Amino acid sequence: NVPIDLLRIDPAIEAGQRARVAAVRARRDEAQASALRTRLTAAANSDENLMPLLVECVENDLTLGEICHTLRQTWGEYTPSYEL
Repeated sequence: NVPIDLLRIDPAIEAGQRARVAAVRARRDEAQASALRTRLTAAANSDENLMPLLVECVENDLTLGEICHTLRQTWGEYTPSYEL
């Protein structure tokens, strides 16, 4: 067995990142963010090209986590099959 070094994030770095995300969320237009999540859900349920809307989401300070959460709620999460 080869030992694997785990990546350990300094708690101060984590706290700083959490603070930056909280600041972004505090200054953005929450009504606009909510409307974009609703539009993203509708678009994900259609044949619409998502890329322009994803760019708009990012430009309006939606986080990657929020975008992914919205898409997971719509499509679910992929679980690979290991049948041979």
